[in-house]
Amino acid sequence: MSYTTAVYLRLSDDDSDLDSIKTESNSISGQRIIIRNFINNHPDLKNSIIKEYCDDGYSGINFKRPGIIKLLDDVKSGTVNCIIVKDLSRFGRNFIEVGNYLEQIFPVFNIRFIAINDNYDSSTKNSYTSNIEIAFRNLMNEEYSKDISAKIKATKKIQKKQGLFVGSIAPYGYKLENKCLVIDEYAADIVRKIFEMAEMKMSFINIAKVLNSKNIASRSNYSGMSSRKNYWKAKDISSILHNKVYIGTLINNKKESVSPRVVKKNSIQDWIIFENQHEAIIDIKTFERVQKCFNKFTSRNKNKYFYEEFKKKVYCKGCGKILQRHYISNSHIKNKEIKSFFYKCDYGIYDNCCTDKVYIEHLKEIVTNFLNTYLSVISNKITAIRQKQTEVKNKAFKNISDIDAEIKQIESTILMEYTNYRGSIISKDEFISRREKLSNKIYTLKLKKEKINSDLKMPEIITETEKILKDFSNNKTITDEMIKELVNKIYISSNSKIEIEVNFKDVFNI
Repeated sequence: MSYTTAVYLRLSDDDSDLDSIKTESNSISGQRIIIRNFINNHPDLKNSIIKEYCDDGYSGINFKRPGIIKLLDDVKSGTVNCIIVKDLSRFGRNFIEVGNYLEQIFPVFNIRFIAINDNYDSSTKNSYTSNIEIAFRNLMNEEYSKDISAKIKATKKIQKKQGLFVGSIAPYGYKLENKCLVIDEYAADIVRKIFEMAEMKMSFINIAKVLNSKNIASRSNYSGMSSRKNYWKAKDISSILHNKVYIGTLINNKKESVSPRVVKKNSIQDWIIFENQHEAIIDIKTFERVQKCFNKFTSRNKNKYFYEEFKKKVYCKGCGKILQRHYISNSHIKNKEIKSFFYKCDYGIYDNCCTDKVYIEHLKEIVTNFLNTYLSVISNKITAIRQKQTEVKNKAFKNISDIDAEIKQIESTILMEYTNYRGSIISKDEFISRREKLSNKIYTLKLKKEKINSDLKMPEIITETEKILKDFSNNKTITDEMIKELVNKIYISSNSKIEIEVNFKDVFNI
């Protein structure tokens, strides 16, 4: 059997000691050498096509890793039929998931799986390693991962209290040297320009547009977090302008890892704050002036339960991105905090992008008026469809009646031919031949009858739309639930032009 062999390599912080010194055998290059030597020493693998998949810096506790996701996609598509790892812990440290792949998924796709150091080869019936031993090793790998993660967590806690930066990527404008923040002059200059534009009272979106127009790499692109082209957004600018790291203040312990999949936010009382911990990019007076300029804007996330009917439905006509919801607080009105919600494009990279505020109350009014008209039109359409359906049914019932009569007549003919056969008027072969021809006619007629009955069934989209119309006729008003169900997408242009794309529009093609 010829193989297309997937070489999978993985390394994470779990595979280093607490001083971050990685052993060569566990390093990516070390794993590669071990696997290549194994392939070269096995004739059945030596001439196979080799594909390499790598996850450098990812924990094995779950399978949400770019390399493993690509590998498993290739398994499903049939691109690879053999997987080789240095040992089972490279593939994963989750006892249940690893066992599921080895015992259930890979056999279904006829995948040969080899773990070199564990002496495991799924193609060898008399493998040195039994299923029980493999399960035990998987369990040990998972427990090891939990143990080392706890030690790393304890080490990071000490580092937080020492005033060291424990994140993997430095804030934009800084770079990491021995877990300390050091100014990155190029990015720091961009940060200074952002604060300068903010002092000129430019909005977040307009600052983002200036950076995008000058082709300045976004934070994610500059740090290498994303390989695809990303643009500056309003929330990126807001994040920088409100971050005290730029005045030399380091705040640790804002968040805490509860488990490999869960991170909780700590209360302010649990934060560990170090002032003048590193060199500042922005002076304190400039930072405070900027805060006063923008203190009326707050995050939309605190109000995520408002206007759920528009969730993931409103798009910018210019760039095609989903518009994020914002709000502005007007606390001066009768000493109460009155919030005005609006949509606005956070990108602003094209001329047709929605850069003006479109208040949601106004949008809801437009959508409601539109749906009133739309439901009236669609109601008339469905009434016409029902009337046409009644005419079709009357005609169909007559056709079905004629077919039933013809079938009954043919069945009588078959009975008569049988009588002729029993009376020796016709031979047995002749009777069988006539009966077969008549039976085929009956079969054809029954198919015709089934087709007529099928055509009489009302399309599902009609019954779904009628349910909406019934709710509308009962309430005499457009509800939030109806907006969620009827509206597919809403596009807003730079001139605040609103285009509404509705569901159930296929009704008009019937």
